Amino acid sequence: MHKTVPCTAEKARKAAEQTLNDAKRTEADKYAAYLVTVLHPSQTQFPPEVKSLASVILRRNVSTTAADTSDVKDAANNANLWLRLSDQARNYVKQQVLETLTLGTTDQAIKANTHKVCSLAVEIQGAMYEHEDSVIWQELLNALFSFIQAAEESKVDAALQVFNGLFSYIMDHLVQYKND
Repeated sequence: MHKTVPCTAEKARKAAEQTLNDAKRTEADKYAAYLVTVLHPSQTQFPPEVKSLASVILRRNVSTTAADTSDVKDAANNANLWLRLSDQARNYVKQQVLETLTLGTTDQAIKANTHKVCSLAVEIQGAMYEHEDSVIWQELLNALFSFIQAAEESKVDAALQVFNGLFSYIMDHLVQYKND
């Protein structure tokens, strides 16, 4: 009996990975929308471990430096996800990440995943900067500046964490405001 449980769990994990890889290959917009929806604080049916994994998977797929290694044989499917998303899907992902940061940093049940969502926000900005002619995600910066002014320490921490990650991508943009 003991040997059948890990085997069954392994089969279930592999089947889930295959389903996600198929969705990423054929319906990139829906794939990204699903993962980012799982992160949202309103989705209470997902345990923190699932939210954390969804954040990591999405971050690896939009990263300009990391690669999703779950399907290494399929180079086309491992091409940067941000480049394969429609503008509508990109906007949805950004909106959901901003909402997750805004709502999630005040919710203790979600607070554990804040670090991963902050890393995801940094990678989205990095992909935008690298692949969209140095575009700046102004809504993210606006949210971060408001977080810095917030009374909640968790929001200040989230803002500082994202700013720390953003410096490598948008230092030139931020320097122009140094005298403000």
